[in-house]
Amino acid sequence: MATVLQQDKSSLLRNTLKGNALFSVVSGAAFLLGAGALASLMGVDQPILLAVLGVGVIGFAFAVFYVANQTPLDSNKGRIILVMDILWVVGSVLLLIADPLSFTNEGKWAVLIIADIVGVFAILEYLGLRRLR
Repeated sequence: MATVLQQDKSSLLRNTLKGNALFSVVSGAAFLLGAGALASLMGVDQPILLAVLGVGVIGFAFAVFYVANQTPLDSNKGRIILVMDILWVVGSVLLLIADPLSFTNEGKWAVLIIADIVGVFAILEYLGLRRLR
């Protein structure tokens, strides 16, 4: 009975982490495989930057998926992922404000939309972590 209750308490966080991992692997693959086209669309002069970002995001995705599938779910690792997602959102805002890469309007929208999606994951992760208390 306690295991069933614990599963119910962890389901929001577990499912959110799995969704985060799926979104991250898809977007990371898009950055990696479409680096040239995306760089052109976003106004980034060096496509390698997007390819490297893609590799990092795919690595993050695998780590998040690993955490999501642990039993019991490790809330400390969940908090680390939450902090990383918050840092992604804050970094995206700072990137848009400083605009060191001189993004096109499409590039700015892409950064903003991805940050919004990551922000939603962060909110859901926070709520999922609160349920574990």
